[in-house]
Amino acid sequence: MKKMFLIGVCSLAFANVHAQQKQALFLTTATPTAGDVAVSNRLAQLGFVVTRVTDTASQTSDANGKDLIVVSSSVGSGNIATKFTASAVPLVNAESAIYDELGIDENNAGGATFTGQSQVDVIDCTHPLAGGLTNGLNTVYTAPGPIVVLGTPVASAQIVARASDGRPSVFFIEAGAPLNPIRIAAAPARRVGIFWEATTFMTPAGLDLFDAAIAWAVAVPDSTSPVGITRQPASLTVNEQTVVAFRVGYTGAPPFTVQWQRSDGGGAFGDIIGANCPTYGILATPPDNGARFQAVVGNAGGTVTSTAATLTVNIDTNPPTMFLAIGGGTPPTAFDLVFSEPVDPASAAEALNYALGNGGTIQTATMDADGRTVHFTSDPITNGTVLRITSPVNDLAFTPNVLMPGAPGSSIAIITTDGSIRRHQFNGFGGILVSDLTNNAKFPNFPDVIDFPTIFETAVNAADNYGVQFLGYVTAPVSGNYHFYMSSTTAVPSI
Repeated sequence: MKKMFLIGVCSLAFANVHAQQKQALFLTTATPTAGDVAVSNRLAQLGFVVTRVTDTASQTSDANGKDLIVVSSSVGSGNIATKFTASAVPLVNAESAIYDELGIDENNAGGATFTGQSQVDVIDCTHPLAGGLTNGLNTVYTAPGPIVVLGTPVASAQIVARASDGRPSVFFIEAGAPLNPIRIAAAPARRVGIFWEATTFMTPAGLDLFDAAIAWAVAVPDSTSPVGITRQPASLTVNEQTVVAFRVGYTGAPPFTVQWQRSDGGGAFGDIIGANCPTYGILATPPDNGARFQAVVGNAGGTVTSTAATLTVNIDTNPPTMFLAIGGGTPPTAFDLVFSEPVDPASAAEALNYALGNGGTIQTATMDADGRTVHFTSDPITNGTVLRITSPVNDLAFTPNVLMPGAPGSSIAIITTDGSIRRHQFNGFGGILVSDLTNNAKFPNFPDVIDFPTIFETAVNAADNYGVQFLGYVTAPVSGNYHFYMSSTTAVPSI
C-alpha cells in the first residue's frame, strides 16, 4: 500500500507541474533559421511549452489555449496577414511587415529593418521591458545584422528602445489601448514590438530585452500595486580598474522611478546624479573601497529603499612584467610581447623604450586592443634574442605601478625556434575542468614548469593534479583547411 501511495503522489505532482507550464505559439518559416531555433530554445528555458507552426500552415485557431504568440521575422508576412490581429492572446512581434495588419502602424504601412546594426538605444530604463539595462546604447547582437523597427507606431505605443537612427525598436501597447481603426479599434491583449531579426543571435543584453518582452507580455496588468523590491543589490569584491554593476529588481504598477545613493566612510547616503536605472555601474578604484550603494525605487504608491551593498576594492601594488615574447617570419623580423597585465600605451607602445640583445633596431611598436600585447617589427632576430626595456613601463592602476629597467620581469628571451613550442605546467590543484586551471591563482603568470617540447603534447602520465598551457605558432606549409585534434585524460581541452 505504501508503494502504491508514493507512486500516486509522484504522478499527481508531475501532472500539476506540467499543467502550470505556459504554452507558446511560435510562428516561423517552414525551415526555421538558426536564430529561430535559438529563440525556440530560449522560450523553453523560460518555462514555455513551445508549439512551432509554419506561416503557411498557421490558422487563427492555433492561438487557442496558448498564453503567448511569438512571430519570427522569418515568416512571410502575407502568410500571417491578419490571422492573429484580433487574437486575445499576448503577442510579441518581430516581423516588420505585419505591423500594419496588427493595427500597430499609425500609417498602416508596416515597419522595416535597419541593416548592419548591433545596438539599440534604451530610453526608458525603469520600465520592466528594458530588462534592467541602462539608458543608452546596448549591444544586442553578437555580430552586425538587421534591427527590426517601426517608424510610426500608433500613439498608444510606449517606446522603450530605439535603433541608432531613432526609429522605435522595442515598444509595447497595453491591452485595450487604441490601435489603428482601419485594422482594429483596440488591442485585444498586450502587444510588444521587438528588435530581434531571425538571422541574428542575441548577446546577454539582447536576451535581457527579449526575456523582459516575454515576461511583460504574459504578466497580468497592474495599475494599483505599490512598489516592492524583488532583487537586492549584492556586495562585490573586485580588483581595481574593474567595471562593476549593482542591480535592483522591483515589482508593482508602473511608471517607476529609481535613484541610486552612495555612502562613503559610513556617512549618510546621498543621491548619485544621473543614476536612475535599475543597474548602476562604475569603474572601481581605491577611493571606492568600502563605499556602500542602495537604490530608492518608487511609483504612485510610494517609495521603498533597497538594502545597502558594499564595494570592496583590492588595490594593485604589483608592477607589470614581461610574460611572453614570440617571433615569426623567415628570417624573423616581427614578434609579439605579452605583459602580465594591461599597461599604459604611452610607455609600452614606444619603440624607443626597448632594446634587442643582438644590437638590432626595433622599427615599430603597436599596442593590441587587449591592452597587454605589443606588436613589434625589427631587424632580424634569432631564437633566444633578449628583449629588454630601456625606460619605465607603467600599468593602469589608479596609482600606477612601474616596471623599471633591470628589475625582475623587465627582459625576456624571444622564442622563434621552429620545431618546438612553449609549454607551461601548473602543478598542485584539483578539478577536471579547463576553468579549474584558468581560475587558479598561478594561471597564467606563475607556471611551475616551463619547457620547449618538440612535439605538441605532454607525456602520458606525466603527473597528477596539474594543468598545461601551450603557447606558440603553428605555421601551415601551404594554404588550406586543417584539422586539429585534442585529447585529455579528464578535462575537455580548449583553444
